Amino acid sequence: MGVTGYAFIDKAFVPHWHQLPLTPLRKPRQLEVIDGRPVSSGLIIHFVRAKFQIQQHLGEALFFVTKLGHYPVVLGIP
Repeated sequence: MGVTGYAFIDKAFVPHWHQLPLTPLRKPRQLEVIDGRPVSSGLIIHFVRAKFQIQQHLGEALFFVTKLGHYPVVLGIP
């Protein structure tokens, strides 16, 4: 199946990244781990829009808000 191309942000990190406003999803989404089981953190119900910089690259993305655990942000590759 491969990488989804979606970006995710840890819900505990959101308040630390420029006070990003949470936007409710019209339809909650279920996130699954690699073997198809739903993640224990439950449905994703919000997203944030954020600008970011990686070295000289500037970008903007929609990040689904969930509990990530070890990383504050995960960027997918489409």
